[in-house]
Amino acid sequence: MWMIRAGEGAYLVDRFRERACVGIGWSALGDLSLFKNEAELKSKYLEEYPGQHASKSSNAIAMIKKFRFDMKVGDRAITYDPSHREYLIGEIISDYEYTCEVIDDEDFNHIRKVKWLGNVSRDSLSVSSRNTLGSTLTVFSVNDDVTAELNALLNHQNDTSSISEAHVVVN
Repeated sequence: MWMIRAGEGAYLVDRFRERACVGIGWSALGDLSLFKNEAELKSKYLEEYPGQHASKSSNAIAMIKKFRFDMKVGDRAITYDPSHREYLIGEIISDYEYTCEVIDDEDFNHIRKVKWLGNVSRDSLSVSSRNTLGSTLTVFSVNDDVTAELNALLNHQNDTSSISEAHVVVN
C-alpha cells in the first residue's frame, strides 16, 4: 500500500476524489516516462532543483522514483482527508501518466488513476498506525501491519454497508 499526500494541507484531496486519481508535483521534471531509471531521474532532478540540501534532494528523488517506477497497477493507494479525518483507500488502475493539466494555479502533471474503494476514519485506527501514517513525506510505502489494519477496517465497513443495504431491500 502506498500513501500519496494530496498536497500541502491536503488541498488536492477533493480533486483526487473527483478525478479518481492520485498525483504529485515536481512539474519542472516534465514527463517522468522519459526516464528509464533512477539515475536519469536523479540527474534531471539535480539540474532542475539545484542548490538543495543533499538530504532534501535524496528524499524528493526517492519519492518521485516510488511514484514513477515502484507503484504498480493493482497496488493499494491511500491519501488523507483532514477535513473529514479519514483515509481514502483505493486501487491503482493505471501506470504512470503525464498530463499538462493545471489546477488552482498549480501543475498537477504526474498522476496514476485510482478506483476509490472506501474510506476509514482516522479515529478507528490504533495509535501506532496513526503515528506511522503521520509521516510528512509526500509518497511512502505503508508497512504490512498498518496495511492489514486499514484493509480489515475497510472490509468490515464494506461488509456492514452490504448488510445494511440487504436489510433495507428485505424490508
